Amino acid sequence: MRSAARLARGLHPFHPLTDPAPDVKGRLETAPPPTVGRMKHITYAEKSLLLGDATADLLLEYAAALGSDGTSDSISIRAISSDGDEVDATFLIGEGAPLMSETTTSTLPEPDNTAAEEHMRERIGRLARPPHGGSLDDDEMLRDDYDEFPG
Repeated sequence: MRSAARLARGLHPFHPLTDPAPDVKGRLETAPPPTVGRMKHITYAEKSLLLGDATADLLLEYAAALGSDGTSDSISIRAISSDGDEVDATFLIGEGAPLMSETTTSTLPEPDNTAAEEHMRERIGRLARPPHGGSLDDDEMLRDDYDEFPG
C-alpha cells in the first residue's frame, strides 16, 4: 500500500529499509528492549560466544576497518562459551572474516575486556587516520641542482 493511502487511512507510512516494522494493524512496534546483561552473541566460524555489547560492537567495527584497509589481525578476547564458562577466544579478523553479532537476554556478567577494547579503539583510530610524513625543515630541503646542467 502506498504511503499516501496509508496516511489517508490513519496508518503509518512504512518504508521497509528505513522504518521500524508496523504490526498487523499498522501501528508501530516498540523498539526491542536493550539486552538485559548488555551481552551479545558473536558468531564466528559456526561457534557462538557471549561478549559484552561494547566489546562485540568494537570487534565488528575493527573487522570492518581492517577489511577496508585490506589487512588482518588476531585479537584475544574474554568470552562466555556455550557451556557458560569464561574462555579466552582468539579471533582472526579482517577482509572476508565471517562475523555476526546478535542481541541476547543473558543476565550473566560480561567478561572484562578493557585491554582488548583499548587495543581495538587504538587500532581503529590508526586505520582511520594513518600517520603521514611531516614537512622537511629548510635545512633538510634538497637543493635544486638542475641549474648546474648546461641548457
